[in-house]
Amino acid sequence: MLCLLGKLLLSLMLKKLDYYIIRELLPPLFMGMFAFIMIFHAGVMYTGYKDFADHPNVAKAIFSYLLYKTPYYLNFVFPISMAFGSALSFSRLARELEIVAIKGAGIRIMRAMIPVIAVGFIMAIANFLVAEYLMIHTEKKAREIKNEAKFGIGTTDYKQNVTIFLDKKYTASFRDTYRKKDDSVLFKDAVLLHRLSHNKLRLVHAEKGSYVEGVWRFYNVTDRLILDGKQLYYKDLKSFGINQEVQVSNLFAPPIADEQSFTELRKAIKEGKEHKIDVNDLEIAYNVKFTIPLACVIFAITGPIFAIIFARFGGFMGLLVSIFLVMCYFNAHVFCTSIVGKNNWLPPVISAWLPNTLFAIVGIAGVRKIE
Repeated sequence: MLCLLGKLLLSLMLKKLDYYIIRELLPPLFMGMFAFIMIFHAGVMYTGYKDFADHPNVAKAIFSYLLYKTPYYLNFVFPISMAFGSALSFSRLARELEIVAIKGAGIRIMRAMIPVIAVGFIMAIANFLVAEYLMIHTEKKAREIKNEAKFGIGTTDYKQNVTIFLDKKYTASFRDTYRKKDDSVLFKDAVLLHRLSHNKLRLVHAEKGSYVEGVWRFYNVTDRLILDGKQLYYKDLKSFGINQEVQVSNLFAPPIADEQSFTELRKAIKEGKEHKIDVNDLEIAYNVKFTIPLACVIFAITGPIFAIIFARFGGFMGLLVSIFLVMCYFNAHVFCTSIVGKNNWLPPVISAWLPNTLFAIVGIAGVRKIE
């Protein structure tokens, strides 16, 4: 009976402890999110004002740009604010000896961290959803606003040297490409290359052509079959057609990784490998779609651990610990993805996940130390 009563009291105490820790965590967490978004916005206004200086309505252009860029900033603000909130809250608990009281009640530190880790998982899910379903659209809009302000309206109506894959076999290149108001496309001097084997290829040249509602038409066509540099087959055609729908805007302003969902990136990687194109950068971007959100969980573990360890050195240690963790992580992230990964020193998967792995190991080691 006493044993059951003790378990019940412990259960109630833990529930109160969970609520108490969450209550301590949320204020610095949300204040950190707001503060860091403002810092990102201020940085853009300070460094990027000149890009909007020639716009007829500068204030509206900058406001619109910042509004559409906010989901991109949130992609980094979520883990940063998680580090900020977890480190500050546990630093205060340690300074005021509440961590000692928790341990004195027979509760392990790791158990006390469970509500923080739970919030970390919620932040990670929110981060992923924002990046996957919101950022991919707002980033494209932000880029359009900036290009319009910087270069003027209509700069996406003409482009040289456009390359695209057609009919799952042709690498098509257009010297001059024009976009009409009805979203159809006219092009000149088109070359389609289909590599049949290492020494055999089909080469199709067209003087001009068009794209209208999913149909590509090529006119004044020359079709050649080449083996070991020698022409085996030659034929003139009046026209040649391919049915393949494309996003016309992507021909003039191809989407960058931040504007593609992980499904689109996976498809681009598959198509690139089929055409023997280097997809190293795309593979890194694909994995980063998951590593950045999971950094929220990493900081939910490492933030409290280091805040407790260094709390005795002063009241500002929680802030310093959060800054230190964020700087270390994102420097490691940039080094691994932009240098190690892009130079193929390590496979893309390892390069993208290495910072998370290292910080997870450090967090587990820290837990063992304070327990």
